[in-house]
Amino acid sequence: MPGSMPTHAYQILAEDLPQLCQTDEAISRKSMASSPPGKIRIMIVPDVDHMQWHISKEEFACQKIFGNVPEAKGAIAGEYGCRIWAVWAHRYYGHPDSAPQNNTLYVLRLVVENQRPTPEQLVSQIKNMKAVLQAAQAEATEWDLQCVKLWHPTPLVQQLVERSGVEYRSVEREEDSIASLRWFGDDGGKEGDLEWVASEKYAWV
Repeated sequence: MPGSMPTHAYQILAEDLPQLCQTDEAISRKSMASSPPGKIRIMIVPDVDHMQWHISKEEFACQKIFGNVPEAKGAIAGEYGCRIWAVWAHRYYGHPDSAPQNNTLYVLRLVVENQRPTPEQLVSQIKNMKAVLQAAQAEATEWDLQCVKLWHPTPLVQQLVERSGVEYRSVEREEDSIASLRWFGDDGGKEGDLEWVASEKYAWV
């Protein structure tokens, strides 16, 4: 594996995406099927088409700026059934030589394969999360990106990130990049009737 990847984290290549997205979609559909009574849950399916849209945009920009494109489309760590992986995209809002301050590595989608870990599995998940996050940091450094951003982490992801020891800052978006949904329920819709699951960057254009 390339030297920029931390121990136990492996690159996700373009050819890996269809299978990983298929697994993610199956996990997501199973979770959505068990929605509590009276609760409406929606989710934009995290399929490979969504990931490739962002990646195609990144590759166009990188080819223009650098003359080549990133090989890694994300990072993965852990044993099958308990894996953690992130699919990411490089976003340049300015040229790295002149206006780099907003350039960001966005985690399009972060997947925790085992949503109900045992205490022993949780210890491994913390290590795997750390490896994936450090891989994202290394990728950002290699490609002149100023930060790594992850949107809408689940409570489990928040716990794993916090316990990983990787430095981070939590921000509530109030001014920009605010995901919005207009919903018309039978009675016009009420606050709390609807839950938007996985409002992550992959679903944002």
